[in-house]
Amino acid sequence: MEHSPHLLLNSPRHLRFNTSKCTKIRTPNHHVHDSASPVADNRGTLSNNWRPPVKKTKSICPVCQKKIDAELTEADGKILITKKCKEHGTFFAAHWQSSSIFKFSEKFDFFKDFGDANSPENPDGCPYICESCNNHASDTVIGVIDVTKRCDLNCAICFSTFPQHEVDYEPSKDAIVKMLEFLSKVNPKPPAILFSGGEPLERDDMHEIVGVAHKLRFMTILATNGIQ
Repeated sequence: MEHSPHLLLNSPRHLRFNTSKCTKIRTPNHHVHDSASPVADNRGTLSNNWRPPVKKTKSICPVCQKKIDAELTEADGKILITKKCKEHGTFFAAHWQSSSIFKFSEKFDFFKDFGDANSPENPDGCPYICESCNNHASDTVIGVIDVTKRCDLNCAICFSTFPQHEVDYEPSKDAIVKMLEFLSKVNPKPPAILFSGGEPLERDDMHEIVGVAHKLRFMTILATNGIQ
């Protein structure tokens, strides 16, 4: 399932969020679940440099949200996604800005060793039900560990489940080490660990925790705002 909703839906609406440290105008990437609008498509004429499809896939109509066939094609050095709905016509948008990087990434199969024998057979569920399906199922690929709820920002929109001022959560270093050791014994072992929060760098021992992850042969990722 592949789609580029933020390129297909171009709503003129803007949201302005004002906080002490986060005051920029934010333009939300409206998802295809938004109600249809007169500007909800990129119908038009493809470039003269269009080439035959490089990949067939599935997507959804940005108007009725039904699952439809789609093709990835190359044009002007980019990869376009083109899809046709029997009721609402043809839509296309840029899927990758660089066709060369897309082709390079297609050579890798990071998930060939990851599977889920208990994956539910629910072909009609994806993309309407956010759970494992027989087309998108795997064991843990990236282990996510929340190391703190503290943060040095107070943004109006945050991916953290709980605002820092409402929940006091910060596992000890020993607890995090036990989590890492558990993940290191999982079969197949996840290749990467994402340390999240809150702001992970609010912890004074974060470098020690990363060191333990490296000793256990994990690739490490920090979900940080980069201020510290």
